[in-house]
Amino acid sequence: MNCDRDAFLAQTDVSRETIERFDIYAALLKQWTKRINLVAPNTIPTLWRRHFLDSAQLERFMSSSVWVDLGSG
Repeated sequence: MNCDRDAFLAQTDVSRETIERFDIYAALLKQWTKRINLVAPNTIPTLWRRHFLDSAQLERFMSSSVWVDLGSG
């Protein structure tokens, strides 16, 4: 198992189904970043911490409103 993924699991409280979706999303990011610049290639090894956990840490501050993460790229 991926240490980066394990750190995400230890620091978040998301359902098994959500983790399965994150796994699919991570695989798609790894696949497509090779073709189009979705994330910096050097961040792929730390994808769970650098991209997923970085966004998930804001969840505790969210209300039931709708949020959109536009990114910076």
